[in-house]
Amino acid sequence: MTVSIIFPKRGRGVDNTGRGLAMKLCQGQGGMKLRKMAELFNVGSDSAVSRSITRTNEQLASDGSIKRLYNCIFQDLTP
Repeated sequence: MTVSIIFPKRGRGVDNTGRGLAMKLCQGQGGMKLRKMAELFNVGSDSAVSRSITRTNEQLASDGSIKRLYNCIFQDLTP
């Protein structure tokens, strides 16, 4: 089974942590605008991307395992 961060399952109760991390990294590391990210991630609006990034920030603050994962990915992307 493959997992897609571009076309994931949607709706309440679905874990989209990886997708949120990808959005956060696109914005933070890539300097990508919310509108462009909405198109890339097939999201209806830029406000949905903003909410996803906010949710991801809250998860990073409360869950050490997600924070460690984010830091590993961040280090791999940072020259």
